Amino acid sequence: MTSTGTTAPGLRKTALLLHTLRAEDRAWMLKQLPSPHRDEVHALLSELAELGVPADKSLLDEVLANPHAVDTRPAVPLAESSAERVARAPARVVAPLLQAEPDVLVARVLRLAAWPWREAVLDLAGPTRRRRLQEYGIDVTNGPRTALDDALVDALAGRLGSSGSESPPTWPARLRAHWSTWRNRP
Repeated sequence: MTSTGTTAPGLRKTALLLHTLRAEDRAWMLKQLPSPHRDEVHALLSELAELGVPADKSLLDEVLANPHAVDTRPAVPLAESSAERVARAPARVVAPLLQAEPDVLVARVLRLAAWPWREAVLDLAGPTRRRRLQEYGIDVTNGPRTALDDALVDALAGRLGSSGSESPPTWPARLRAHWSTWRNRP
């Protein structure tokens, strides 16, 4: 672990590499690591096994080739309750929630599903913003969803339930909280 309590990227890559090796080779390589690193890599290997990550060298090659790529494989579908809640929301409620958000995020939400309020929200956005959103691409895509897509829908569903006079936290703030929780997992 680094002093900030997060795992160093190099140790994560090491764990991924070792995960693809035969058990005997993995054990030998682990013995070559300094003790603190060995314990952390061993914990990461246990996590990979617990999560059911296949010991597939091609997955490692993908990660090493492009470490900043977004994983677009369908992992966990959107939580039905969040997606249903967002779909049931009236346009007059959704539009103000999306109004202060960046165009790129709004366009991404619009692409996620054929929301019943979609056209009304675009109308309420006005012609100038509608054009900007269309430039980002707002046609519904039926491709796999990413963890970011799930987090966006969950954040929007959470904001639908906000009440009181204070304005709800912005999506970037909610996403930062969500990702910092994930990033700081042991």
